[in-house]
Amino acid sequence: FLVCSVLSIAAVAPAQLAGTYTIGPGGSFADMNAAITALTTSGVVAPVNFLVIANQTGPWTIGPIPGQGPANPVVFDTLGTITLSGTQPVLTLNGCASVTFQGFSGTFITTSSAVVVAGTTADCTFRNINFSAPSATTGQALFNFSGGSGIRIEDSTFGGSYEALNSGVANTTSTVERCRITGGGFWIMRLAGTNFTLANNFINGTSNYGVSCGVSGTPTSTANLKILHNSFYIVHTSNGSQY
Repeated sequence: FLVCSVLSIAAVAPAQLAGTYTIGPGGSFADMNAAITALTTSGVVAPVNFLVIANQTGPWTIGPIPGQGPANPVVFDTLGTITLSGTQPVLTLNGCASVTFQGFSGTFITTSSAVVVAGTTADCTFRNINFSAPSATTGQALFNFSGGSGIRIEDSTFGGSYEALNSGVANTTSTVERCRITGGGFWIMRLAGTNFTLANNFINGTSNYGVSCGVSGTPTSTANLKILHNSFYIVHTSNGSQY
């Protein structure tokens, strides 16, 4: 009886992920919800690449992944132009590590955050993405880094909402590099996280404020901020209070 029970448990235990999987009709997983559930439930034992072959509707939250880390990176990649949409925040990273999203686009319809990075999230990357939202003088940041460390946005275009990016005081060692940042409705971005690097970007927009090296009410934040080799072209609205 004991042997049969052990064999039954082994038969139904979900396999840990390794290698390449497709997401979409006829793929390994029907949608990103199914893939993320498997990822956070079963975990990883080797590098994992999810190839997304159809548009996806969220929202999604990726928490801690068993086996996560630099030896077992997880990549969500695209085949063709793949659009993400859904209730905002569409994507929340909260406790995962070494996860990359690359090649996705999204035109978000509200000024709530589209992407939130929170908690102990570490070493996650957004690469070659194109995310935008309506610009407004109220709302939240398109990218809201309320926590996390070692977060990167690379080779991407993004902007809109209340501000394109907010690096909160709990965010550390993040980098935005080689991007086109198209502003926000009130700020282009606010950077309060320690050891933040803003390098080799083209930054433009029509906003009341430009780039804030710090966040109001946090006078000791933004330690070791590095702003290197960027181009800025900022147009203030003629009726804005900071014109």
